[in-house]
Amino acid sequence: MAYNIEIKSEESEYDQSQPQPAAFSELVYKVIKDNVPLERVTVQSFDFEVLKYWRKEMQAGKYQKVKLAALVSNMKGIERNLDDLGFTPAVYSPCYKLLSEEKVAQLRQKGMQVIPWTVNDPAAMRQVKAMGVDGLITDYPDRYLKLE
Repeated sequence: MAYNIEIKSEESEYDQSQPQPAAFSELVYKVIKDNVPLERVTVQSFDFEVLKYWRKEMQAGKYQKVKLAALVSNMKGIERNLDDLGFTPAVYSPCYKLLSEEKVAQLRQKGMQVIPWTVNDPAAMRQVKAMGVDGLITDYPDRYLKLE
């Protein structure tokens, strides 16, 4: 079993409804490391500051290695998002409506897995599957299983 942990945060809410990325990440890391095998964990977030913090802590040896996944909902494009992030994550996870076969190929060439979200419609599931994605995020896994 794998664990996909999403840290839901946004800059406008720091120190209001959520802690700063460092404090938030420390809380999440403690819970994860005490409860699940870290080699099975992917941490994902739309908040690139969170992902940058996790990467820095892993490089410093403070955090054990986990996969990092960049969730993307904007129209900036792959290059700009990767520039904003400052590193190549293990997983690039855009809204499925932002994908094409060409973009999947481009992401693969950069060494990333491609796992779009939130694909709930069976026709959309077929479409992204045909693009060659590595997986998909859905609220209805039973619908995906019926495709095969």
